[in-house]
Amino acid sequence: MEIFEYFIPQLADAVAWWDAVARWMIAVPSLVVGVRAYWPNLSVRSRLHGQDIGIEITVDDIFNFDDAMVISTNSTFETRISDGPISRQSLQGQYTEKYYKDREQDLANDLRVRLRDVEPIRSRDVHAGDQPEYDIGTVATVRSVGRTAHMIAVARINEYGTASSSRDDILQALGKLWHYVGQRGELEPLAIPVLGTGRSRVLIPREEMIREIIKSFVAACSEKRFCDKLVIVVSEDDYHKHQMNLQELGNYLSHICRYTSLMRGTDAGEGIEVL
Repeated sequence: MEIFEYFIPQLADAVAWWDAVARWMIAVPSLVVGVRAYWPNLSVRSRLHGQDIGIEITVDDIFNFDDAMVISTNSTFETRISDGPISRQSLQGQYTEKYYKDREQDLANDLRVRLRDVEPIRSRDVHAGDQPEYDIGTVATVRSVGRTAHMIAVARINEYGTASSSRDDILQALGKLWHYVGQRGELEPLAIPVLGTGRSRVLIPREEMIREIIKSFVAACSEKRFCDKLVIVVSEDDYHKHQMNLQELGNYLSHICRYTSLMRGTDAGEGIEVL
């Protein structure tokens, strides 16, 4: 264009216009590429080798997903928020206030129906006003406003209303969760938080707990395909507060999915630990 301008001066304005357009055509894609290169990746995913099952680790709000979700609760399936041990900031408290009109009472009624065929390990103490206590790993599925939640007992509440759990409790609960979903689920994607690392007070770093969830899930997949996708959801607060390394978790996930030979687990369908 500059050559033509030399011979035809009247093209000067056109040359200036095309020059501006060309600069923007170069600058905008370069900016997009640069932003994408340096923007933090908040999601990593992989697929189990030889199986059509995906696993994803993502930093997000679990309520942003339409998938069936896992909610950790206590072994008595206590639901009281206002005058009870359930915090409004907990995942169970948020789920209750988001999906139940009458809050804890409606949820308590649903849980009572879902647990009526489950044998408690300790019966109700009428004089003390206690709820029946169920074994760690007991699951009760509730549905409200079209959202499915698998509520799983991972912690016990003491006489002071404080919940506590352990690494063994979490691993036991995970095995029973996969078995339950395998029997009663609908192959729908499943969103799960980083169990035990909040109010259950389990002394396990969050990244290690994520690896435990992955290993437990992969082991259970040796028994059967019980969902199309598992999404491990990390809250944004946890991600920043604990400086979690999502890239390293992604490398671990990719390695497990690619190189783990799935072995047969127990007859109960709980799988075996993948080392």
